[in-house]
Amino acid sequence: MKVTNFTAALNLGLISAFWFAPASVAQIEEGTGNMVKMCLFYGSPSGHARTDPIITETDLSDHVHTFYGPLNFHPKTSNDDLRNTSSNLSTSPFVENQSLYWHPSIYEKTRDASPTYTRVSNLETSPYYRWDNSVADTKAFPKDFRMIAYSDQANANQGGESGGNFFTECCNIVNGEEDCTSTFGKVEFPKQNCGFLGMAMSMPTCANGDSDSPDHKSHVAYTLNGEVAGPCPTSHPLRLPQVQLFIRIGNYRGAEVDYVLADERDVFHVDFMNGWQERDGVSVLQNIIDNCPIEDQGNPSYNPPCTCDQFLTQNTAATGAMCDSDVRTLIADEATDIVSQLPRKSSSNTSMIPKSWPDDPSLSCTPTVPENPNEEEEEEEPEDEEPCEGEDCEEEEEPEDEEPEDEEPCEGEDCEEEEEPEDEEPCEGEDCEEEEEPEDEEPCEGEDCEEEEDEPDVGPEEDEVPQPTSCLDSDRKFLFNAKNKQCKWVGKNANVRCAKTADDGQSISSLCPLACATITSCAPSDNSSSFLHPKNGSVKTCAWANSAKKCKRFWVVANCPVSCAPYI
Repeated sequence: MKVTNFTAALNLGLISAFWFAPASVAQIEEGTGNMVKMCLFYGSPSGHARTDPIITETDLSDHVHTFYGPLNFHPKTSNDDLRNTSSNLSTSPFVENQSLYWHPSIYEKTRDASPTYTRVSNLETSPYYRWDNSVADTKAFPKDFRMIAYSDQANANQGGESGGNFFTECCNIVNGEEDCTSTFGKVEFPKQNCGFLGMAMSMPTCANGDSDSPDHKSHVAYTLNGEVAGPCPTSHPLRLPQVQLFIRIGNYRGAEVDYVLADERDVFHVDFMNGWQERDGVSVLQNIIDNCPIEDQGNPSYNPPCTCDQFLTQNTAATGAMCDSDVRTLIADEATDIVSQLPRKSSSNTSMIPKSWPDDPSLSCTPTVPENPNEEEEEEEPEDEEPCEGEDCEEEEEPEDEEPEDEEPCEGEDCEEEEEPEDEEPCEGEDCEEEEEPEDEEPCEGEDCEEEEDEPDVGPEEDEVPQPTSCLDSDRKFLFNAKNKQCKWVGKNANVRCAKTADDGQSISSLCPLACATITSCAPSDNSSSFLHPKNGSVKTCAWANSAKKCKRFWVVANCPVSCAPYI
């Protein structure tokens, strides 16, 4: 089992429920505990355009779509074009997956006589891949595979995590917990504000062996009961991994504006073009399906822990959305961001611009990953119980303990961990072994002497407490003596604190291997995977974190010690 910083935080129950299971949706038990789930977190769309490479290769589409993956969504884009796109021109978090996913763009509509439509761009998404090893062999998508799934097609209204394969949820943070209200089956944008609005659409898992069909959906089908491990119809006997596209709208303003899909329907649809790469003629996805281990699930459900990233290469060059100016130069010269009416084929004379590049589009504008509008305003909880004051309170570190002077008595929770005074009084008391050796050069005497010289016990054996495969400190707080602590606190007195155990029973050295580097022999390395904002659950990478302002946060430094080194 590969244990990462992300997994450790999950085991502590500290990652936002958004990424794993909607808080208000009753979980449907599927299979027999043999479900595998691979999570691919995208921090940004790759662009927005009135194009659909599945529906038509020779013209613009009926309505605007929002894409995720390669910045290669011209109508003439092929599956090979996707695989050949450079990783620095893709929002995919992993190099081996250059698949393209898209859905109708979402617009905010003002409530006045002459409404203005503003395209929603503060989007994050995760394609979740699921398969169940208790049923017949799951096969990777054919090389040129493509499909469209609709929320109203046969058997889409059953199975999933809600008794159906499409749902919408409005979530707010209440008393530190997510409180979500969900609707199922059709698109219903709530008329209230939400911390975020989640929309999830699961695609069919049964196939007839064809890569496409005239209507782009007849070659696939949902299982007879809509579940991942359910029986496939005899017409579609082959089993595919399920792709569930989860879309997240930050700062949803339903009380102030209306939200509409670009096609103005209440039926949702998701498009998928296979861009998984091959190694030695074998799909990387097939290798993952065949070899990714089943995580210990406890209670079998639709949402087991995320896994399988050990088979993939982190895309450290992942980019943001193609600028609208480049879309208008390379694909279609029409505005889609702020408009007085939704761009539709029936009301537009705009023509498709012929594709002018073989693999990588030539961009004149550098894409940037959008910032979460609420992120900079969030404050982190202080480590102790003293009231927080000052604008940088969340960034302040616990003051380092100084060696006691003369004979002043030791006070405070960390007294036992302070260094021994410089006087020559003999060491007494149960905590003596945790004090540091006096600085004088007198020879060591006494039964406890050898215990002072030895390195402290680092806690349970490696097979008792899973150790991170990379030297990354936990990016979440943990309880020690009923107080919130961080790994930066551990590093201030590592020789003593790394030998201790957190309140939940985990050794501090396993939570903070880099802070405890003198014991664990760790070298600094950035988190090669994506990680989550501890408060709002947004997806981040070390490429995003590379700034002095962001590296003030302890959870950013924990994930990106190398990138943050110049700023701390």
